[in-house]
Amino acid sequence: MDGPAAPAPAAGGAPAAPMAPPMGLMAPMGLTPQAPAAPAPAAGAASLAQDELLQVMSTTRPLADATEASLSLSVRNPVGLRNLTLQLEPPPSLSMSLAAPPPAAITGNRVTIPFVAGGASGAVAVTLTSQAALADVAVQGQVSYVEPSAGSEPRILPFKLTLSPAELLRPHKISTAEYGQLWPSHAAERKQMVATAKANDANAFQQTVERNSLAHVERIGMEALFCGRLAGSQHYVLVHGKLGQMNGRAVELTVRSREPRFTEHVLRRLSEQLA
Repeated sequence: MDGPAAPAPAAGGAPAAPMAPPMGLMAPMGLTPQAPAAPAPAAGAASLAQDELLQVMSTTRPLADATEASLSLSVRNPVGLRNLTLQLEPPPSLSMSLAAPPPAAITGNRVTIPFVAGGASGAVAVTLTSQAALADVAVQGQVSYVEPSAGSEPRILPFKLTLSPAELLRPHKISTAEYGQLWPSHAAERKQMVATAKANDANAFQQTVERNSLAHVERIGMEALFCGRLAGSQHYVLVHGKLGQMNGRAVELTVRSREPRFTEHVLRRLSEQLA
């Protein structure tokens, strides 16, 4: 089939000017690359640190004998980052192991990722187990990285991953006799009278305590026993609740562990939820 006819010569024999391309096909002028949208964070993810090029996000989940923190290193520029190096320093109260998919390399407490593209994320799993009972524990961390452009200097983004006792505690189901055997060796005790509408409702009281990763041991009349264990350790927390106090308007809480600050934290958390 013949192609379209050539434009007719203009008067005077000069060829007609070529037709301009349709507007939709014209190349954009003066546009600069835009940073791709960062990946959507996981539900419940917390931002630990960020700058104009990188954001560090974290989510935690309980394992049977540990707590796992999933760190996401989200690149915020369009061209990516190279030589991302994550370094973590846990306190003596925690032991730590690291995992990351290839091509990441792990050496001790350090993870190195050769390159992460713009809009993508590098992932690192941090598994933590308790070595001692403390009120709060923090893992100090930093990420260093280099932009792909020649001559770029490494940049450092520091952050802190903080875990509360609630994230480290696990329900520990034991017998009443075992509970009694643990009581003397967990001598850091705090006692408090808590005014609560649940003072005469043993079921509601039990549900509130169990929401704090404490297992119900036994109910004896208006008294209830609970026990929890720090994940991966032999550190326990013991809770004794005496209901129906102050003419049915309060509960007497007794909390024991091996560390006064840990005992105080658990007692404060329970008191706030019961009040």
